[in-house]
Amino acid sequence: MNASNIAVFVDVENLTHWVKHSGPDDLFEDLNKKGSVIVRKAYGNWSNASISSLQVSLDKLGFDLSHSFHPISGKNSADIQLTIDVVECAIRMPEIDCYVLATGDSDFSPLFRKLRNMGKEVIGVGPKSPLSKSVASSCSQYIYTDTHTRPSRETGSGYNRAAALARNTLRNLNGYAQCLELKKRMLELDPSFDEKKHGFATFRKFLEYIPAIHLTPISGSREMIAYIDRKKPASTGSTDAVTKHSVVPNCGAEKPESKPALLENKESTSDMYQRFLRSRHWHPVAKHPLIRVYHSLAELEPLSRHDMEDTLVKHLKDEVSWSIIRNCVTIFMKSGLFTLSLKIEEDAPESKLWKLEKRDNYLRDIDFSLLTRLLASIEENCQIIDCDDIHSLLYGHYTDNQLERMISDASTKLTTPSG
Repeated sequence: MNASNIAVFVDVENLTHWVKHSGPDDLFEDLNKKGSVIVRKAYGNWSNASISSLQVSLDKLGFDLSHSFHPISGKNSADIQLTIDVVECAIRMPEIDCYVLATGDSDFSPLFRKLRNMGKEVIGVGPKSPLSKSVASSCSQYIYTDTHTRPSRETGSGYNRAAALARNTLRNLNGYAQCLELKKRMLELDPSFDEKKHGFATFRKFLEYIPAIHLTPISGSREMIAYIDRKKPASTGSTDAVTKHSVVPNCGAEKPESKPALLENKESTSDMYQRFLRSRHWHPVAKHPLIRVYHSLAELEPLSRHDMEDTLVKHLKDEVSWSIIRNCVTIFMKSGLFTLSLKIEEDAPESKLWKLEKRDNYLRDIDFSLLTRLLASIEENCQIIDCDDIHSLLYGHYTDNQLERMISDASTKLTTPSG
């Protein structure tokens, strides 16, 4: 099937809510699979406060903005201009074979029928209403803008594999990426991926359904950033038992007696654990300064990391050293406590802005992040797991059962030694 040349016309004043809530983005995501959108026009009285703020986002999507002056207050005069432009486009650009008219409740049935008589494919966009049902009969396809039914998640292994592909790809992209880039990378790894197979109309809706992934807008843009949440994963209910001392990870075919020596230069188990953490760029910080830095950070507006650390140094110069502040910020970032946004300004490089989330259980989130890194190093080095020494590294207070569950959740590969 040949790719289509597509023209899109949007009456913004009739579809303000749809435009504000990323309707054009979702529309283009579908149209890009159909062909090339070579004409993009949006109509409205741009002096109207309710839509004037939408000009920037529409411009970034490549729309030619047409101003429709309203001589009578409350009257939308965009309909006539839109009709004239569509007919003119059909005459002057015969290579366009698909017209998308996002017109809301206005009755464009005669225009739709005219285009179909000219051999054009016509796609209508608007809310469900008695008028839209009439208009839909004149279209090749009609897309409803007010369908908010939550997609039914496919419960089979296909969905689970797709969700895992998204999570793992995002982690390999340093934990965050623009949605378009994320999908591109996923398709490189699995060309058969298609969110629609799992009940989702768009890739964005697919990502929104994955609990570990969050979306945030790029400042000054309609594009979205996806980032991974490193919160504690749900227990599978089949974790291995963890004893209070001397648990060793699974080191493949190696036998316990072939393990390397536990200590380097007679270091204690606690010192070894701290060495493992430092090798993963996690420098332990005492609890009091960590809490102090957390609450100071929570009061700051979104800032770049450099500006954030400079501000903290000024606020806490008599209490906490610069190196400890930097280590605290690193711990918070590795624990997924920040939300990320991108600030994009013309003629300036994009800057990452970070905002610390306020959470009641932030110490547990930090402890879980610490555990995942420590247990990974313990497994790589085929060393023992000593719950007492691990407990001394954590910030929260846990019973033995709670700690054992956290360890099991952080690593499902732990096994007790035989004998």
